Amino acid sequence: MKKTITLSAACLILTIMAFTSITYTSCTTDKCKDVNCINGGTCTDGTCSCPSGYTGTLCDTAVVVTPATTVIAYQNKTATPIGITINGSSQTIPVGGKVYYSGPHGSAANGTATTAGPVGLTYTWTTNSTFPAGDTLVLPLSVSSGFFFVNVINKSSQPLKKCYANYGLPGQTMNLITVPNDSAVHPVGYYQYYSNSNVRMESDTHYWLVDTLHLNGTTNQVATVQVK
Repeated sequence: MKKTITLSAACLILTIMAFTSITYTSCTTDKCKDVNCINGGTCTDGTCSCPSGYTGTLCDTAVVVTPATTVIAYQNKTATPIGITINGSSQTIPVGGKVYYSGPHGSAANGTATTAGPVGLTYTWTTNSTFPAGDTLVLPLSVSSGFFFVNVINKSSQPLKKCYANYGLPGQTMNLITVPNDSAVHPVGYYQYYSNSNVRMESDTHYWLVDTLHLNGTTNQVATVQVK
C-alpha cells in the first residue's frame, strides 16, 4: 500500500510540471509582430531602434537639425558712411567701422550697399555672400580705383559755390556747393577718376584750378583740395 501512494504522488507532480510548461509556452508572443518600423528602423522586443536622422515610436519623425548661426561683418573702407541692406535688414556703417549680420551657416546673405558725399556720384555695391561655417567673415567695402573722393579746405576770403571735377575733360561734372571759408575740411563727393583728373573750385568772383591731384589709381582714393 505504501508503494502505491508514492507512485501516485510522483505521477501527480509530473502532471503539474507538464501543464505548467505547456501554459508558459503558450503565453510567449512575438512583441514585434504588429510593430512596423519605417525609414530603416528595426524592432527589438517591441521597440523600434531608429537610424540617424529619424525618431518617434515607429521612426516616423525626421530629426530637424538647425544649422549653427554664424556672422558676416561688413567693413567701411571708404571716405563716407555706407547704407547697407542685407536680407531686408538695413544699417549704416560709419567711416572705418563695421556692422554685423548673423544667419544659419550656409544660408545666403544678399543685398546692396551705397555711399555718397553731399554732391557728386552715388557708389553702389551688390553683395551676394554666404554665412561662413566658423569664425566671423569680414567683407571690406571699397570704392574702386575708377573713382575718387573730393574734400575741400576753404582758406580764402569767400564761400565756395561750385565744384568742377575733370574740368575741360570729356568726363566733366559740375555741382553746386556751399563751403564756408572756415578752414575746416568739407566733404564734397565722388567723381570719375582719370589719369589727368583735376578739380576746379569757384566762388562768386574767383576760381581755383588744381591740375595735379597726386592720385595713383588705387581704391578709396581721396583728393583734398585747399583753396587760399
